Amino acid sequence: MNLKIGDFGLATIISSPDKKRYTICGTPNYIAPEVLGGKNVGHSFEVDVWAVGIMMHALLFGKPPFQAKDVQVIYERIKKNEYGFPEESTVSEEARDLITDILCTNPAERLTLDEILEHEWFQAGPFPRTIGVDSLTKKPRQLAYITKEESIINFNLCKQQVGINAAPKRPVEILKTDLESEKPKALLPNSLSPNNTKSKYREINSPKYLNKVSNKLATAHQENKMIALLDDTLSATIDNIKQVEARRLSTLTETDKPVLVSKWVDYSNKHGFSYQLSNGCTGFLFNDGHSLLKAQEAKNYVRVKASTEVGWTTAKFSGYKSELSKEIEIVEFFERYMSKHLSDVSSAGAKVFKNRDVFLRRYSREENYLMFELSNGSYQFNFKDHHKIVLSEFGLFITHITPSKQIETLPLRYVLDNGNFYDHPDEYFEVKYEFMKQALRQKLTV
Repeated sequence: MNLKIGDFGLATIISSPDKKRYTICGTPNYIAPEVLGGKNVGHSFEVDVWAVGIMMHALLFGKPPFQAKDVQVIYERIKKNEYGFPEESTVSEEARDLITDILCTNPAERLTLDEILEHEWFQAGPFPRTIGVDSLTKKPRQLAYITKEESIINFNLCKQQVGINAAPKRPVEILKTDLESEKPKALLPNSLSPNNTKSKYREINSPKYLNKVSNKLATAHQENKMIALLDDTLSATIDNIKQVEARRLSTLTETDKPVLVSKWVDYSNKHGFSYQLSNGCTGFLFNDGHSLLKAQEAKNYVRVKASTEVGWTTAKFSGYKSELSKEIEIVEFFERYMSKHLSDVSSAGAKVFKNRDVFLRRYSREENYLMFELSNGSYQFNFKDHHKIVLSEFGLFITHITPSKQIETLPLRYVLDNGNFYDHPDEYFEVKYEFMKQALRQKLTV
């Protein structure tokens, strides 16, 4: 009884009831008449109510009320409110009355969401506690035995379960369907998310620490300096892995748990990539390559700026800076959102790290994994079965986080000798390890 309709591709935020939007957009059959008025009229929350009426008509009568082959005909019918109900239909008068009250040309006369739920159609019953698949083909037999009193109880229970009577939530400027689900998925599916939204996002880079070899390359390609970037940590990590595999490196046994990308929101189709680290810091990697970090429970910020000479420059400041007001607003918005709606990547408690100024230099969104490259030489891979593996200390240590958020950090040498992790093995470790090495090699362009 908890139907979710999710299509927020053209969603926007309206901060108050007196504000309006003027963009003409939407699927023709569902556009409200005031949207067609464009800049001369403007539109607000009422367009969502109109869409509810359109969907109700389509569900009960089999097609949208203004449907036509020609889009312009649809628009003319919407403007003139020309629609009707099939005479042969057995849909109740209460339902027809509700649709009529919703599809009012004047948005001020349109029912509100609360008024819709108070309409007689919802009160007349019968309203079941649950419905089965038999309702797809025929009227469920159980409806005949539900009293009006039971219907009212079931309806109120349904509203309570989906949070209708709870305090209203603030709208968020996020495509929620693009967030990583907390439910484990099958190993390495064909696409990162439904309908493969990877093409909507671009890889976000940050500049390379230049050396004598790469300096000429950067000078000759100034326009591409934000694209062809990697630093010496990639080479060092790849070399260390080779040394460990050949058993030419002495074994280190202890290290701090690596700083993890614990929560994240990919919003690079507009601003950039928001993330929260396991050390408590929140960061935002903007599409142009620079970052802004915010310390946990403090108004201390670090602005990380791309530099063609040294790779990155950092500037620390406390409190509010007017010239960075927009960036601070974005960081704090996503900080609130992630703290409220997303869970940590592991069950380990918060701890103080020696280096708190760790930031995300680049992230890559691939078919089989997400790859995070941190400024301290760590590489985190989030696989699609919700296992996460981190190479840290320039490849000398490796960490496994299970879907149940158990974490195990070991020297890479130990894991390779054992063929897997000790306490929390990953059934597909060998496959993923090869994926990781291949990803590092592919990123090394110089």
